[in-house]
Amino acid sequence: MRTTTALFATVLVLFLIVSCDMGANLFTQDELGGMYTVELSQKGVALSDIGKATAAEPMSLSLSARSGAPDPAVLELRLAAADGSEAARLRFTDPSAVAADVRADSVSVPDLLGRLPPFLLPSDLPDGYYVLAATAYDDVGARLFGSEQVVLLWSGSLSAPAIAAHPGTVTTDGPVLFKLE
Repeated sequence: MRTTTALFATVLVLFLIVSCDMGANLFTQDELGGMYTVELSQKGVALSDIGKATAAEPMSLSLSARSGAPDPAVLELRLAAADGSEAARLRFTDPSAVAADVRADSVSVPDLLGRLPPFLLPSDLPDGYYVLAATAYDDVGARLFGSEQVVLLWSGSLSAPAIAAHPGTVTTDGPVLFKLE
């Protein structure tokens, strides 16, 4: 009886030690995806989906994670044109990244969680819609999460829309035609 209890306790302790080192393997991809938040901004203004940006100004990026989320070691950004072709790629790595994941074009940072160094998009990108995909990997190269954001790169100015109403005098129970100009 005592031997069985000791064996059970040993197996339980070994299981706990191994499970603490499994990191991302304990969560599904959906659970992992919900543990991280990627925020992209330019000139202090957050770029939500279909936010307007320009290649001439630096982009700011921050990555945050919920408590208990595995620490990412690599964050890869991929900018794709509307037709799906790759327009730009950038990798941020921290000291825990596997040597094979650190490339010549990688930007080394002390920690991926928090605000990352600002970066510029290629200046020769034509105006248009792009998809910015962010994918994070842990220290053994396992994918943690991926997110996508649509961004409008536009070097010109956008005019403010105007609304016209017809007829010019509006009554409370009469029909009104609105036109966006």
